Amino acid sequence: MLQLEKLSFPDGLEAIGERAFKGCEAIRTLTLPDSVTALGAEAFANGNLKKLTLPGSIKEIPAGAFYWQLYLPSIVIPEGVTSIGEHAFEMNSSVKAITLPSTLRSVGECAFMCMSIGYYNQSLTSLTIPEGVTDIGAYAFTGYDKMSRLSLPSTLKTIGKGAFGWTSLKKLVIPEGITEIAELAFGAGEYTSVTLPDSLAVIGSQIFGEMKTKVAVGAPSVKKVPQVGFVPSRAEAMSSLTPQRPSTPSVPAL
Repeated sequence: MLQLEKLSFPDGLEAIGERAFKGCEAIRTLTLPDSVTALGAEAFANGNLKKLTLPGSIKEIPAGAFYWQLYLPSIVIPEGVTSIGEHAFEMNSSVKAITLPSTLRSVGECAFMCMSIGYYNQSLTSLTIPEGVTDIGAYAFTGYDKMSRLSLPSTLKTIGKGAFGWTSLKKLVIPEGITEIAELAFGAGEYTSVTLPDSLAVIGSQIFGEMKTKVAVGAPSVKKVPQVGFVPSRAEAMSSLTPQRPSTPSVPAL
């Protein structure tokens, strides 16, 4: 295991390869220069970063790039980034704020997921997905147990399986424009009010957790509604929120 504590990148550096600094647990601060335009998969995975600064020159954040960084207090994705790959920031359990850019168009599977045995995010309470985002992958934001506010954009078209599972959301308005919500997309919640849009065409099974009151359903264009759409309990929904993920390292003592 590398014990590298400091990184200083030369001016003009354009790319950082796959797994280049994976497992460098002693590094606490990381600033990438504006010249960097490409990162490899898992480039900085399995570390202990406490501060991360990314340049706007990067257009895509690849799979697992910052996977398993348990001590980051915030994640700021700069303007210019258009896509965030699968598992890119998974298991950042200390994050209190996630800032996404207006240039973002897609969020990959498990990109910000924070759910594992004994681990959930207990800090982040609100999340805004910016206008321009069209697709949110499966389990992308699952595991934010204290998240009580969620804002979704009118540009959103699809929400993947379990994308916002295990939160504290009680009221949810899904905007016009969304055409498909996959199974368990908002599972394991405790909703009191949910409003669905007229644009919705496909609703997956068990998309919400236990409902406390009625659901306000507009959506006259819905073509497919499963037999079990709204009624599983929180525990039942959670039993299905089990995506595949990269192998997890042991948690070091700081």
